[in-house]
Amino acid sequence: MRKRVLLLTLVLSQWVPLTAANAEWIRVSSEAVIVDDDLDAARKSARSDAYQRANAELKADLEDGNTDTLATSTYQCRSATALNYRKRVGFLGFSMQHRPEGAVGRLENMERGLPATLVRLLNQSLSLQPHSASQIRLYQESFNAPTYETEQRILSKAVKASRELGVQFVVSGVIRSVALHNQNAYKNTLIKRSMRYWKLVDLQRDFSVDLFIHDGFSGALLFEQRYHTQALWPLEKNQQVAFMSPAFQQLAYGQKVLAQLRRMAAHIEESVRCQPFMARITHVEDRQILFGSGTNAGIRPGDQFQLYRARQLFRGDTFQGAQLFPVKEVLQVSQVQSEFAMGTLNTDPTRLNIQQGDVLVRW
Repeated sequence: MRKRVLLLTLVLSQWVPLTAANAEWIRVSSEAVIVDDDLDAARKSARSDAYQRANAELKADLEDGNTDTLATSTYQCRSATALNYRKRVGFLGFSMQHRPEGAVGRLENMERGLPATLVRLLNQSLSLQPHSASQIRLYQESFNAPTYETEQRILSKAVKASRELGVQFVVSGVIRSVALHNQNAYKNTLIKRSMRYWKLVDLQRDFSVDLFIHDGFSGALLFEQRYHTQALWPLEKNQQVAFMSPAFQQLAYGQKVLAQLRRMAAHIEESVRCQPFMARITHVEDRQILFGSGTNAGIRPGDQFQLYRARQLFRGDTFQGAQLFPVKEVLQVSQVQSEFAMGTLNTDPTRLNIQQGDVLVRW
């Protein structure tokens, strides 16, 4: 049996402030044997080994006093042109693993309030255009997401959500825990109230969230990380403060949660910033090509984009992702509005079989 070797290189960026223009890059490589043409298995093995190597470097950094986390990007910024455009990112609803935990303090709206807060934090980003779609959730069974539901289901659901929203990336997540450390401490008895007043019991509350970023064209998982903190929850069990309300943000717990959301937003921006800009073609008529990005994304008349045919890949009835094929044609933008742009090809698109759903790329 002939064996081939897959070489996987990951580029990681040690976190610095929000724009991360001067990030320190860490490059790790790994190899895996491709057995029986199973490229997916080889890729997973190589990726796992690469992350272990990266974590070893991270551990060394932490021992040197750097306590921040790493944000992962599969593309180093190879040219300045990719930075000229804001990539469209869809923020889906998060799933809550233990919904009864959210009833304490009336935090049930966190599933939609958390992504809405990320959108608000990133509205002024120069790297991405956030779009709220918290009514959509990827994970119905959240216990082991994103692997509990098969990778293929998440793959196809992420791509479907991307198409429906017209975005390049999809952000989702699972709220693992907002549990009180000691629920008995909040019983409404004289002894318990006295102990709470004198802080003789554990009044800490958890906040633990897994964040995922999927590529909307291939469905590939580009980034995942768990964010965890805890802080004092001083309110009685029946007191209600909506998630991210002014009253919530005045609590020590709310301030720590907001700090974690700022970290999430920063890592999302860093992960997307160096990715190539991609936009789907929405309409083809004669030689005119219309695509779903405009001045809000930084598109200007005269900009040029490479044209790619998009083909969905299946193994039997199982969706495997998408593959892009260059057609060696360049589209020059002639007209631009806020959310779409248009250009004219020199070649008849029908000769190239260019159609709705194909892709324009700027590296």
